[in-house]
Amino acid sequence: LNYAWVFIEPLMHLAIYYFLFGSVLNVGVDNYGLFLLCGLVPWMWFSKAVSNSANSIISGQALMLNTNMAPAFFPLVSIVYATYKQLPALLLLLMLGLVTNDKSISWNLLWLPSIMLIQLLLTSALALLLAAIIPFVRDLANLVNTGLTLLMLMSGVIYDFRSMPGRIGQWLEYNPLAILISSYREVLLEGIQPNFMGLGYVIVISVMLLLINYYFYSHNRHNFARSGMN
Repeated sequence: LNYAWVFIEPLMHLAIYYFLFGSVLNVGVDNYGLFLLCGLVPWMWFSKAVSNSANSIISGQALMLNTNMAPAFFPLVSIVYATYKQLPALLLLLMLGLVTNDKSISWNLLWLPSIMLIQLLLTSALALLLAAIIPFVRDLANLVNTGLTLLMLMSGVIYDFRSMPGRIGQWLEYNPLAILISSYREVLLEGIQPNFMGLGYVIVISVMLLLINYYFYSHNRHNFARSGMN
């Protein structure tokens, strides 16, 4: 089926989560199908980029040892590839929103590309950082999938994190990924402006992580190659 899996995979996840949480557990969210897709499609983009980048520097050790190729090249390739593969799914999400939800048709839809760019910024920052750490802490690679599952549950992909009671909901508001998913829903599901303060917070976190990445990558070029040989 080749690239058809770009559409099939999120729809399969949609069917499973819709049955479990929309029918069996009845989370009580209106238009839960579109609500789910607004969380699943951005999440799958993020998780694929991060998981594919995790071991990218280790996999590229031969090129680093024999050429002057920068270590950051390898995770960046994984990020670009994941973004390229998920763009059709994002377009599918947009079309389904326009077809199934009248509120999606508004001028606030113009904020969608900005939200996607901010997500790309955050995804790149986290993927680069993880790819930089794993060559020095190999066991961390075994925890990537578990960590992503935990992050998914903490990001409101299948529920509205703002409905969580007490301190739990307050703490989840500091999760940059939860803010991004909420922004997708505000624009596509509710037809309102995204939370600009929240998006500004995500940008600040992303820029800080990118500066850390710049320092780490620029000071460990040869250490990456040597760690790849161990």
